[in-house]
Amino acid sequence: LIDLLQRETMTASVRFAELLHRETAPLVPFRAPWHRRAALVVLRAPDIPSILFETGYISNDEEAERLGSAEGRSGIARGIARAVAIYAATLER
Repeated sequence: LIDLLQRETMTASVRFAELLHRETAPLVPFRAPWHRRAALVVLRAPDIPSILFETGYISNDEEAERLGSAEGRSGIARGIARAVAIYAATLER
C-alpha cells in the first residue's frame, strides 16, 4: 500500500518538476538532462510530493554572479512562485 502511495506521490513530484522547469527555464540555465531521480530520503516521502531544485553552482563564476545579484535571485524566486501558484491552483480543482 505504501508503494502505491509513493508511486502516486512521485508522479505528482514529476508533474511539479516539469512545471517548475517550464516556469524557470527563461530565468535559470538548465543542464541536460534537466530532470533526474535520486534516492535521497527527503525525496522519498510517501505522502508529500518533493523535488530538489538546484539553481546554480557557486563554483561556476557565471552562475555565482547570477546567484549573487538581486536581479538573478528575484528572477529565480518569481519563476518558483509562478510554478507553486499554478500547481496549487490545479490542486484546488
